[in-house]
Formats: sequence, structure tokens, C-alpha cells
Amino acid sequence: MLLLGFQPVLPVGTELPWAHDLHLDIRWPTVTLEEYQTFCTALAMSVVDEPDYDRFLHEIVTVEQTDDPGSPVEIIERLWPAVMSGELLFSRSGVRVRGGVQHVVAGVADRAPLENVFLRRYRATSDDSLGWGHNSQWKTDFRRDYRTATADHLNVDGEFDIDEASGFDPELTSAIRDVLRDRYASPEAAARTSERNDVFTSRYRMALPHNRGERSVH
Repeated sequence: MLLLGFQPVLPVGTELPWAHDLHLDIRWPTVTLEEYQTFCTALAMSVVDEPDYDRFLHEIVTVEQTDDPGSPVEIIERLWPAVMSGELLFSRSGVRVRGGVQHVVAGVADRAPLENVFLRRYRATSDDSLGWGHNSQWKTDFRRDYRTATADHLNVDGEFDIDEASGFDPELTSAIRDVLRDRYASPEAAARTSERNDVFTSRYRMALPHNRGERSVH
């Protein structure tokens, strides 16, 4: 809720997300960036300022598409900081980026619904608590991601390890991995997971060994 004041509004012509209709008209508190950082550090959390785009730490708010399709992803503005509690990710940083279509696609990386996220002013979200009653936020577990010295551990409370899941073809496994990693589905991943109505990506966990050179997104 504290991040809403740092976010742009929905683009003109965008369909109103269900979460907006339910929750955005509430008078949520507005804080300054300094107040937000002070609040987080007072709770013994750390504010992370990573200059290079990092899927784990950064949430894409807008994409500026470059003419060169091979241009790597570059952060051009940070709207709010990433926050960690030890190795646990509390909140990703909201960033505006530019890059070529081989690495990041405008209209997808910044517009596809965010998974395991309750509310964003600038795009639709999908969260297990939405639509289950007025107090469902208190009964829904948070997604937990950890960054250790050797790997990023995503959605650690998932029932199944996606790399050990059986009964999935390689393309479906890859689609679930993409959603776990990026927190949104590319059109290809969305089409693949929608083919199976028994697939809920929130049920899976995944560990990614560190590869700091990887900067591409769908």
C-alpha cells in the first residue's frame, strides 16, 4: 500500500483491473520516498540500490523500446527502492527501463498482470487472496523469495519443486519457470499454462544459481 504513491496511473484505454475496482478507491496513506526508506530501515531492513537490471530485485514499471533489438536492458529511473530483510526479499524496486526487443518487450514486461502481487496502480495483478472474501488478505500466505550466496530461491513455500515436477512437457515446465522468475507471463507462457486448468504456478518453487550476466526479459 505504501508503494502506490510512487506509481503511475493505468495507461489510457487499459481495461480496469478487478483489484482496482475492489481496492483502489480506498484512501491509502501517501508517504515520501524518504519516509518509506526510514520506515523500512527502522524495521531493521536494508534498502538495496543495484545499478544494473536484476530480475530478482527489479519490477519493470515502463519500457522504452530502443531501435536496436539487441540493446541490453538498462535502468533509466528508479521509482522506489528494493528492500531486503536479511536474505529475504521484502519488496522489489520499481524501475523504468530501456532495451531492445531481444531482451525486453514493451507492452508485455510492463503490462502483463503481475503474479503473487496484491495491488499496483499501473497494471493488473493476480494474487491468491483476490476474490475470496473481505478478510482473505489475512488468510493468504505471502510469497517468499530468498537470495543466498549461491542462488535465488523463489516461492520457497511452493508445494512442488518445478525441476522435479512430473507429468509436464518441457514447454510447460519452461513456462512455469518463466512465471516464477519474472512474476508475469509472456503471451507464450500464458498460452501454455492456460492449456492446463490444473496448473497453478503459485504451487511451485524454484532455485536459480546465480548468473549475474543474465539481463534479458520477455
